[in-house]
Amino acid sequence: MEANEAAQRILRAHWKLITVAVVLGLALALVVTRGETTMYAGTARVALGTKTPQSEAEAAALGSGARGIVTSRARVAAALSSANVRRNAQNVADANVSLHALGTS
Repeated sequence: MEANEAAQRILRAHWKLITVAVVLGLALALVVTRGETTMYAGTARVALGTKTPQSEAEAAALGSGARGIVTSRARVAAALSSANVRRNAQNVADANVSLHALGTS
């Protein structure tokens, strides 16, 4: 008996069972994923200026400026728009956008 013939015999004999198993599997997948919210994450490296800060105060000032730029409503709105996400830019900037320094300089 060929593999084709065996597969046809199995499918003819058990088509009801196969159909029920597929429908139950799809229904279970729908139930499990029904309440989930799609989440996205993105990272970017921000480089400001060409001069390395010489003190912690300079580094803090540069970091503060960078934080102001990356959390600005206009920048966040542009990023959301380019990703086709319709959410309030100010709420996203306040709750989900952050900036972390890579080092002390």
